[in-house]
Amino acid sequence: MNKEEKEVNIENYENIIDNMYQEKMNNRIEKIGAMTYIHTGEKVEFTKLEEASVIVLREELRLKNLVEKQQKEIEELKENNKKYKKALLYVINQFAYDEKRYKEENELLYTGGLSTLEEAFDVLNIEEGITRKEIWRMIQELLEENNND
Repeated sequence: MNKEEKEVNIENYENIIDNMYQEKMNNRIEKIGAMTYIHTGEKVEFTKLEEASVIVLREELRLKNLVEKQQKEIEELKENNKKYKKALLYVINQFAYDEKRYKEENELLYTGGLSTLEEAFDVLNIEEGITRKEIWRMIQELLEENNND
């Protein structure tokens, strides 16, 4: 059963439960003018099946809302992750040491033993000796991903 079918089933169950409640309450509601009165003479009782259905539906809806909230948080984290990666790539491009201290695109980049650069290389899972051209390609990929999102 796919997601759409599950959502349709949930809606169908909601309607069934709503109808059960409505039938139980129909005899107790009286409208006089703009006011609605509910007569509570005797206690409204539900069968065990009706009670269980309500509980299951309530939990299903609670979980659905929780999943939607977590999906939004995950998307925000993914977006932030892209921003952080791009920032680290710019740091590496600007501050990593190249062989001849020139800014040529085919020069190999190294940390020079600087712990901050070592951490940046490690976080991005790239090895020393990467070319500046490759760094720019990675930046471009992140920019394209942001445009496609």
